[in-house]
Amino acid sequence: MAAIGLGRADVMPYLSQGVRVACENSASSVTISGDVDRLNEAMASIQRDFPNALVRRLQVEMAYHSRKPFSSFQSFNANMEKTTCGLLETITEISFPSI
Repeated sequence: MAAIGLGRADVMPYLSQGVRVACENSASSVTISGDVDRLNEAMASIQRDFPNALVRRLQVEMAYHSRKPFSSFQSFNANMEKTTCGLLETITEISFPSI
């Protein structure tokens, strides 16, 4: 994961497959997440084109904002479907603002 001191619109052109905006912190700050090599490429390109922008890798043990833990969620969701008799819909992404 990396903190980028730019808005989503500025960052999107630099994201290749395997890297995505994981969190929109504000209109001028996003967190990106994804495969390490592609994340490094995106960070380098952003830093090159926006030398004054914050571009910093986040030191985290688990990228909770990424799709990496998604396989665990699928297993959890499958078990919940069994216990709730299928009342839960499959959820793949939830967007919400943080205050």
